[in-house]
Amino acid sequence: MAAYSYALGTSNPPTNLETLLASSGYPRGTVPRGRFYEAATFLDQADGQVSGQGSPYFIWPFDVLTQAMVNTLRTICPGYSATVYATTRKTDGTFVTYQAVMVWPAQDQMDKRQMGGKYVGLEFTFRRAQVV
Repeated sequence: MAAYSYALGTSNPPTNLETLLASSGYPRGTVPRGRFYEAATFLDQADGQVSGQGSPYFIWPFDVLTQAMVNTLRTICPGYSATVYATTRKTDGTFVTYQAVMVWPAQDQMDKRQMGGKYVGLEFTFRRAQVV
């Protein structure tokens, strides 16, 4: 049984992330340190308020991924980006499923983050998140 509710897939409902990556050696209980943003940009207004503009987005930073785990994630997002379903933690601590555009880390980041057959500190961005 999975310990966390993070999930990812090409259809809804997405597959629990621990289950998805288990065959690639994903340690149980290891999850991305997700960051959630209510809007794409935040603008200061003349009255001192801040307003959010655009769709929510979130980022999944992983401490360490093996090549096998990266290959598994590639099956979900085979190109530079793809429309996926993902369940992530919002700022209030609840888990919500979104349809979003998953953006793969740039190749130069992939190259810089590869150390000893593992990738350290890769971040996957999910843009234009819409609740499903």
